[in-house]
Amino acid sequence: MSARQSYIVRLLRKLETSLVEHHLHLESEMLGMVIYRVSHAEKIEEGLEILYCVQGFDRFALRLMWSLERFGIETKDLAPQVEAYELAELGRLMKAGLNGSSLTPAVTTTPISDNQSDELYDALHRYGRCIEDLKRKSNNGGTFCAIDKDVLYRLLNEAGLLVDAARNAGKSDVQEFAAVASRFVQHVINNRLFHDLRVVHLLDNANITLQTVLDGAGTEDYDSLQQTIELLQNPRTVLD
Repeated sequence: MSARQSYIVRLLRKLETSLVEHHLHLESEMLGMVIYRVSHAEKIEEGLEILYCVQGFDRFALRLMWSLERFGIETKDLAPQVEAYELAELGRLMKAGLNGSSLTPAVTTTPISDNQSDELYDALHRYGRCIEDLKRKSNNGGTFCAIDKDVLYRLLNEAGLLVDAARNAGKSDVQEFAAVASRFVQHVINNRLFHDLRVVHLLDNANITLQTVLDGAGTEDYDSLQQTIELLQNPRTVLD
């Protein structure tokens, strides 16, 4: 079993222990089957892709994919508070999926179809993976080297797709974020700011804020997203 696969299995087993301690027997039994499949998958990526296709586990699988992308990029030993947050989010997503409740914060009165919701979360996942790729390729042995221009162009494309997916799903806040992020990346490309480490930090922090807001959808989180949008709207100010 690879280190990446072991990390996901370890995370799932900790979640299983927490579910048992809280007497959530249905959830723990379901998770036990998931752990068996994931631990016996030839490749962890393929195992998560299969899990994604299981009804009620799509968002849970996406969260695991996101966790897998982060593993090994910054550190292989998560800080306790970070791991605790990951476990809490995985538990929430799993219970919501089994209960058939909506995992998308309701910010509009227009119902979102399953296809539109899936399209949005797929776009969010691809955008997040692109951000992680941007960080990884701008780092050489722990030292910032330069931003990969090709990844920036790919990020520009993913931001455009996220705009469309958010519009289709009626998520105006995500649509606004993606549009502003797209213009920010275009500014970086136009001005050839490939050696500015602040670009990576800004894009990474903005993505973390977006993911946090979608997970929580509280008023405080929403305000943080608006502040992030305002920050990205003025690249000349923050990067001068």
